Amino acid sequence: MRISKSAAATPDPVRLLPASHPYNPFPEFRLKGNPVKKNLGRTDRTVRVILAVVIGLLALTGTLSGTTAIVLGVVSALLLLTSAISFCPVYFPLNISTRKQAENK
Repeated sequence: MRISKSAAATPDPVRLLPASHPYNPFPEFRLKGNPVKKNLGRTDRTVRVILAVVIGLLALTGTLSGTTAIVLGVVSALLLLTSAISFCPVYFPLNISTRKQAENK
């Protein structure tokens, strides 16, 4: 007895609630189908990269050490990640976008 691929596949949990479903709290935030909207503008991304580089330099020169260096290192990595993908998860639920209309195209 053979099981078809569609019957054997587990349902995608993101697809269980359609985007228009009233209980879907983030209708635009899905892994497949509708991509996440970019919400960081050029200036915001530049400031984040500069801050991450400054934090990295302070950690490398020994100005920051211990727990402070670790916490700021994680913050620095998050700043670089969010600037690289032009999406800030903190801005998303607050419906904030620093991206200009011309950049959205």
